Amino acid sequence: MSGIDERWSRVCEQLVSMTAGGPVPSAAERAFGDWLQRVLPTLRASLRSYAYVIDVESVIQDTALVMWERAKAIASGQKPALEGREASFRLAYRAARNRASNMRRKHRREVLVDMGDDDFFDFRDPVLF
Repeated sequence: MSGIDERWSRVCEQLVSMTAGGPVPSAAERAFGDWLQRVLPTLRASLRSYAYVIDVESVIQDTALVMWERAKAIASGQKPALEGREASFRLAYRAARNRASNMRRKHRREVLVDMGDDDFFDFRDPVLF
C-alpha cells in the first residue's frame, strides 16, 4: 500500500469513528490534511496547462471538497471503499481534470459584450496627453 493509500485509509477510519451529527473530529481533519498535502503537488502540476484560462486554486478547493464528501460517504457506508493502487489519487485527479475542463469550456462560451460607441470611453491618460 502506497503512502497515499495509507493516508486515505486513515481519513476513512477517523471518519468512521466520529459520532453521527457531531462535529468533525480534529483527527479526521488532520488525516485528510496529510492526504491532501501528499497529492497537492501532483494535482497542481496536472492542472498547469489550464492555468492560463482558469483559477487552478478554485479547482483544487473544489476537488478537496469532493474528496472530503467522498470520504464521509465511504465512512457512512453510502459509497463503496476505493480499491486499487492509489485509487484516492486517481479519483481526485479525475475530479480535478473534469472540473478544469468544465471551467475552460464555460470560459470559451463567454461572449464579449459590445460596449457601444468608442467615443463614450476616453482611454487617454490626461497626464500623458
